[in-house]
Amino acid sequence: MAALHTVEAGILLWIQEHLRCALLTTLLVPFTTTGNHGELWIVLCLLLILSPKTRKGGVLALISLLLCFLFNDFVLKLLVARPRPFTAIESLRPLIPLPSDYSFPSGHSNSSFAVAFGAMRGVPQKWLKLLLIVLACLMAFSRLYVGVHYPTDVLAGSIEGILGSTLVWCFLSKPYDRQAKRLSEKENN
Repeated sequence: MAALHTVEAGILLWIQEHLRCALLTTLLVPFTTTGNHGELWIVLCLLLILSPKTRKGGVLALISLLLCFLFNDFVLKLLVARPRPFTAIESLRPLIPLPSDYSFPSGHSNSSFAVAFGAMRGVPQKWLKLLLIVLACLMAFSRLYVGVHYPTDVLAGSIEGILGSTLVWCFLSKPYDRQAKRLSEKENN
C-alpha cells in the first residue's frame, strides 16, 4: 500500500506542478463545483427528460445518479474511510474549499459516469453520447486537478458509476418501456 500511495502522491504532485495553469484553473474549478451536489447532472437529466426522444435515457440516468450516490456516499465511503490526499501529502495545495467527507471513492466521478453511461444508452445522437463521456471524464480529471482525490478514488468512482448505471438499465429498461407503452395507449384511447 505504501508503494501505491507513493505513486498516487507523485501523480497528484505532477499535476500540480506541470498541468496547473491560470486557464485550466479558471475552467476546472467552477466546473468541478457544479458537481458538488450533482447540480450539473440533475439539470442534464431533466433536459433529457423534456424530449420524448431522450426521455428514457434521462429518467434512467436520474435513477442511476440517485442509486449510485446513495451507495457511494452512505456505504462505500463510510466502509473504506480513506482520508483526503491533502491530509497526507504535505506539499499538495487544493484549489477548492476542503471537503470534509472521505475520499474513496470519488462521488463526483461516480455521479458523472452514472449519468453519462445511464443516459448514453437512451439517446440516439452520437454527438450527445460523446459529449456525455467528455463531461464525465472532465469531471473525474477535475477532482485530481483541484487536489481533493487520489487517482484510485476517481477510478473506483468512475467504475462504480458505470456498473451502477448498467444495473439500472438491466433491471429497469424493460419495465420503463412497458409503462411508457401503457401510458401511450391510454393517451390514444
